Amino acid sequence: MGTDRWPEKTIPCKCGKGSFEVIHCEPDHNYVRDHQIWFEGNIDCPECSEKYEIGSGVDKRSIFITNKETNQSERIFEKK
Repeated sequence: MGTDRWPEKTIPCKCGKGSFEVIHCEPDHNYVRDHQIWFEGNIDCPECSEKYEIGSGVDKRSIFITNKETNQSERIFEKK
């Protein structure tokens, strides 16, 4: 078994030259349950990828960006 992934949401990045991407992930079988769905993030901007890192919350249903210099985080996506 593998994992199916597809774009869930695209958010403009902080500098405006690219985007933050939220990727929907789930097992690739026919009986997926809600608790088996998680989200991953990607920074599609060379400038912002130098300044920020992207990660998911503990529950894997929210995406945060963290400023590498200040270590301040901001939630950019949450699936309820």
